[in-house]
Amino acid sequence: MMAAMGIKTPKHGFTLVELMIAIVIIGILMAIAIPAVNRTIVAAKQTKIRLEINALEQAVEQYMQKFGDYPPDGSSQDVVIRHMRRRFPRIAEPDVSLLTRLTSVRGTTTPSAVAMDRAEALVFFLGGFSDDSLHPLTGEGGPVALIPGRTAGSTNIDDYQYNATRDNSLFDFDPSRLTYARANDTAPLLSVDESVWSGADLNEAGGVDVLPVYLSGGAEPAPIVYFDSRTYGLVAPGVYNGFRHPTLGAIRPYKTGRDIKPPGGATYGSVDAAFAAVPFHNPKTFQIISPGLDGLYGTLVGTAGGLPVHYITETGTPVFPNDSAANPAGLAVTAPGIGPRFQEGGTEVNGHLDNITNFSASTLEDDLQ
Repeated sequence: MMAAMGIKTPKHGFTLVELMIAIVIIGILMAIAIPAVNRTIVAAKQTKIRLEINALEQAVEQYMQKFGDYPPDGSSQDVVIRHMRRRFPRIAEPDVSLLTRLTSVRGTTTPSAVAMDRAEALVFFLGGFSDDSLHPLTGEGGPVALIPGRTAGSTNIDDYQYNATRDNSLFDFDPSRLTYARANDTAPLLSVDESVWSGADLNEAGGVDVLPVYLSGGAEPAPIVYFDSRTYGLVAPGVYNGFRHPTLGAIRPYKTGRDIKPPGGATYGSVDAAFAAVPFHNPKTFQIISPGLDGLYGTLVGTAGGLPVHYITETGTPVFPNDSAANPAGLAVTAPGIGPRFQEGGTEVNGHLDNITNFSASTLEDDLQ
């Protein structure tokens, strides 16, 4: 009827003002939603790392229950060999010789604190050993296997390759995150961690060996590291335990702000007393540390006299064994460029903050007081 009468039916639609308002509203909603979604994704990834750290912690505890001793972290050759002799009382000397070479400067029997580093030790001890009580390393299912064509019973570590089909593993390592590979189809299976990282400890381990590490799954190819409480501190004269990488940073066992001891006199009086005044987390067990989603551990900073710096996790405060300190506050590092909360001496990147450990509820940043 209206059409017949020449009256046009009005068409409904958005005006320009209404469109602009809708766009603004959508933009506001996106501005709110995207950060929330990103936070959820980050939290989910961190939870995945946290769960894996929990599983590794349970595996180490299972190791302790099974063998009556926590696995060493490789920093002390004496501790490693004593541990293996207790665990395998009938271990044959060829396997002991190989173990000596795995924990020595490349091509020698000189003990090294980094030939079996803190990441390699985690895989070595949790990955499983042979049921052959005489040859737990080289027997069937052990961590190393003789390269075909080499002399049986050899004590030359270059005659061996990594065994990817180990028995009695206490943790299900994802093979895609273990740093082993073959140069070609017929080459031995060896770890490539030092080569991948441009020579993190080439001076000690030689760059290609039979000890792979387990990558953390973060943005950078950084491994999960393990510290044994027996060797949290000195591992050689003037050398304190830690893990270092030229681009991924470095890490030492973390200390806690609980029960810091005051000096026994006017000052602490000795480096040893000042070092012991600030206790470590898990002082009788172990620490497992992931570099988090950024794949960066943090930085080790030096102080006068080359004394080591450790971090207090509850506050992020860097401390060092200042023997002349008159109170616990005198143990804090106050050098230029070193801040009070995991700050890394002049760099904007603070790798410590998203590190995840077996003693933190979540990331170290979330646990800061």
